[in-house]
Amino acid sequence: MAGITIGAPAECDFERRRGDTKDIAIRLLQDGSAIASSAGYSALFTINTIKNPDIEASPETGVEIFQAIGAPSSPATDAILRFDFGNFAGPSPEGVAVGKYFYDIQITNPAGETSTPQIGKFTVVQDITK
Repeated sequence: MAGITIGAPAECDFERRRGDTKDIAIRLLQDGSAIASSAGYSALFTINTIKNPDIEASPETGVEIFQAIGAPSSPATDAILRFDFGNFAGPSPEGVAVGKYFYDIQITNPAGETSTPQIGKFTVVQDITK
């Protein structure tokens, strides 16, 4: 499980097997310690084909290929947000294609303030079982 420090941008790379649907969990940290409660927090984990969609986007270049919603796990005192990757297999039987992508995690706190504390590369690798 990754720990994300709120307000401190960091880069971290992820790798998943094609079609895997297990949730991804992050622990919310403030000043190096877990926050008191993840209640009221929400998050989005977005995977895109390009790193800077606002700059590079065009119908030929960039497309958001997957987005997972992060919600507090139970109990909220564990400071963990879980992202539902249940649809990672995608609408097609193959799911999200093997390849290299970019992602970010955007977190909204209980006061409605939004930050993007984590970005990186997201690689989908081939598996054997189909």
